[in-house]
Amino acid sequence: MRKKQDQRQYHRNLYEGRKLKGICTGCGKKPPKTGRFQCDGCLQISVNVQRKMLYGVTPEKHDEQVKTQRHCAICKQIFDSEHLPYRDHDHECCAGRKSCGKCMRELLCRQCNWYVGQVESHLGPSLQYIARWKRIHGRDWKYLGKENA
Repeated sequence: MRKKQDQRQYHRNLYEGRKLKGICTGCGKKPPKTGRFQCDGCLQISVNVQRKMLYGVTPEKHDEQVKTQRHCAICKQIFDSEHLPYRDHDHECCAGRKSCGKCMRELLCRQCNWYVGQVESHLGPSLQYIARWKRIHGRDWKYLGKENA
């Protein structure tokens, strides 16, 4: 047990040290862009590992879906190096960030993925708030001293 904790601490220190020096946290080389902590190769590996861990999707399966779908399912923005695909899934199906894989929906652009998350988490409470307000105050209510219809 102690050995595993020591290894974690060693890797954590290595990671933080490389970040401070401005070198890739994965391989130790200089990243091509300033402000990034990983080179392109290590970043891709990291993304693939995270995608597999969170969604159970292999790089091959992801690439196949991107090739088949080609654009955001909502706004139809074509995926390219500037507009990357984000994996959408039903957050009510699985607790936490990790998906069971059965609740996967289509690929979205970053902005639409954010909007879907906001709508999912805020639409229900917002509609309940409006219904409760109307039930309590009716249609004739005053706001800041002005009559509203």
